[in-house]
Order: sequence, then C-alpha cells, then structure tokens
Amino acid sequence: MLAPQILNFINGEFVATGKWFDNRTPTTNAVIGQVAEAGKAEVDAAVAAARAALKGPWGSMPLAKRVELLEALVAEITRRFDEFLEAECADTGKPMSLASHIDIPRGAANFKVFADVVKNVPTEFFEMATPDGRGAINYGYRKPVGVVAGSWLVTRLSRRRLRPAVGWAAVLGAGTVSGVGFTISLLIAAIAFEGPALEQAKIGIVAAAVVASLVTWLVFRVTALLPTRRRARALLGDVADLVDLVEPVDPERDHVRGPAHSPVTVVEYGDFQCPYCGQAEPFVRQLLADELDVRYVWRHLPLRDVHPRAQLAAEAAEAASDQGAFWEMHDLLLDRQEALKPEDLLD
Repeated sequence: MLAPQILNFINGEFVATGKWFDNRTPTTNAVIGQVAEAGKAEVDAAVAAARAALKGPWGSMPLAKRVELLEALVAEITRRFDEFLEAECADTGKPMSLASHIDIPRGAANFKVFADVVKNVPTEFFEMATPDGRGAINYGYRKPVGVVAGSWLVTRLSRRRLRPAVGWAAVLGAGTVSGVGFTISLLIAAIAFEGPALEQAKIGIVAAAVVASLVTWLVFRVTALLPTRRRARALLGDVADLVDLVEPVDPERDHVRGPAHSPVTVVEYGDFQCPYCGQAEPFVRQLLADELDVRYVWRHLPLRDVHPRAQLAAEAAEAASDQGAFWEMHDLLLDRQEALKPEDLLD
C-alpha cells in the first residue's frame, strides 16, 4: 500500500511541488506519508494569498459569519474525531489514551474558544470610520500591565509558591521595556496599512519605543537610588536558587558510564524500542569515546502504550545487569531494535 501524499494547500487549492520528504511514525519508524516540500515560490504564493484574502472576502466578512465558520470547523473536527486520532497517534507516536483525551479535544476546543471570545469577551478595541471609507480598528496594547499584573496575580493566587525568580523592580523594568515591540509592530503596520496611514503608524510605533525606553530608564534609575540591600532584593528577589530537578545519580541504583566524579552528567530516560533512542546511541558512544570528562547515566522509561516490547527489553537488561553485563546487553538491544520479541531475547 502506497503512503499517502500530503500536498501544500495554497489559495484554496492543493499544490504539488515535485519534491517530497518522508513522514515517519516514531513508534515503528515506518513511512506513513510523503509531504510536499515547500520552497520560496510556495511560501511567497501563500503569503500573497493571505494578503489578498485579508483585503478581500475574509477581511470584509461580518463577525457573525466568521464565528459561523469557526463553529463549523469545530463540528467537523468532532465528526471526524477517529480520523484525527489515528493521524495524531501515527504522526507523533502518542498513545491513544493521551491523544483522545487531550490533543484532539483540545484542537476542537481551541477553535471554539476563538469563536466564543470574539462573541462574548469584552476587549479594548473599537472600530471607527475613516475619510477614505476603509475604516480602522483601534486597540490598546498593554504589555507592561500584562507582565507585572500577571506575575503579581500568579504570586498571590499561589500564596507565593510560584513567583518571579527576580525582584519586582526587574519585573517592572521588563514589563516597561516590552512596550517597545518595534520590529513586530512595523511588520504588522506594513501589512495592514499603506500610504499616509502607514506613515502615521510608523510615527506612533517610534513614539511608543521612545516612551517605553524612557519609562524603563526611570524604573531602574529609581531602583539605583535604593539602599544596597533593598536594591539587591528589588532586582534579584528572594527566591532560593533551584539546584536540580532530577534525582541524584546513585551508582548503586543507576547504570553509569564514564568518570564517577565528572563535572558533566548526561541522564537519559530511555526506551529500548524507541527509534529515536536507537538513533541517538551512536552519538552517545562517540561522546564517550572522545575521552571527554562526561558521565552518562541510563534510566529505564519504557513507553508500553506505544512500544509493547520495551518493558520486556528493560527487564532483560536488568537480568544482564545482575550478571555484570548491563552495558553489553544495553548496546545489543539498541543495535537490534527489530529483534525484541521474547524468543529473540532468549537467544
């Protein structure tokens, strides 16, 4: 059976490019499809189509019609749930139990939220008429308020269990300087406006950048006037340093290669049936062969939902470990990932 070919969708049409790359499933490394490789011409065509749509039917479409299309998209994803689930599991290697409860429902939920937001959630934008009859949308963009208020709210609701790793002066300074938004604002303005309107937008963007820079300077200037201890706390905060997120390496429990007191430790949570673990193994061996001061640790993480033979392979490796031959079995299992059946492990 030939693998399906996935074409580019540009301006309402499926487009073949003549170049293809394989889409492989992580579970077996088998080719599940061929994807048309897009180049500069296809990207330019897609951008041109998007701009034309913005200036054409989509840009002039009433809000109610846009909401209707989004809700229709939600209904179609829901109707074809099983097809999306099968494609997601094949493409990403995720277990069906996960994708069916998170990925596909979330995909439909995202579009539903988009539709609900434009219908029900109050925003700070408003439309107005312009002399040329094209109309304009005005909106408030409050990065400083979002950065500072969002950080404060998380800290408050978590009772300080979650809080910024820096002081509040640093948070405030980061919020004010984020008001610059220079490059992306110019990009959006260049797409949305032209002529005198574009020139006015550029003046506004430059003015916002200047004001944001001045306010940021003022924040740190005032902070610099604080006493030394208060200044350090305002900039650095009082959160204890995070030392490590992993369990300490224990040579009595873990499988370790390399110098015992190496300054660098690489911990891999591996699955003997995972094709990516197999592909990474030659690079790990090369890293250790280069006699660098690196310690390598293997910890079992068999993904039984997608790799049914991984658990038995891990148990075989532990049996070999009891006989002092863990690494020999480790290397053999990763070299022969296609032979992990019980009869193969007994040979």
